[in-house]
Amino acid sequence: MFRSFRRAPLLLCLLLALALTACRTQMSLTYQIDNGEQIKVELNSSDGHKLSQEEGLPAVKKDGETVLLCQFLQADGFDTYAAGLATSGDVTIFQASPEEDPAFYFYCYTGGGADEYLFLLRIPGAETGVLCGGTVSKEAAEDAYRHLTFSKEG
Repeated sequence: MFRSFRRAPLLLCLLLALALTACRTQMSLTYQIDNGEQIKVELNSSDGHKLSQEEGLPAVKKDGETVLLCQFLQADGFDTYAAGLATSGDVTIFQASPEEDPAFYFYCYTGGGADEYLFLLRIPGAETGVLCGGTVSKEAAEDAYRHLTFSKEG
């Protein structure tokens, strides 16, 4: 009987550790960008979205399916993408705030066969931008993007 009392604290600690890890709702990854900036990607995973990497790039998954795949852009790459949105006939822009800080675009590209929903954001306080996109529904793409946060570290 004395032996079972010594195991009780160990069992309690294991159960507490399990409970704490099961409640984790934030996931994050930090990337060193070619321009020297460190960019942190955070995801609120409270509703089943997961942050992972595909080929070294941040990806958002839900139910095992990649919803969004992101790539980082340096300042000139961001500017090139943003300028091309206005001239492309294969783009429908849903939201554009180029004058705001951070500059942001949400649009659909229809030139590749399947509709691709894309988010273009200049990361606040950084020279780095990010382009996230996926061929899921507009609603699924928006839902996944709402759970993402990008920030410059340091």
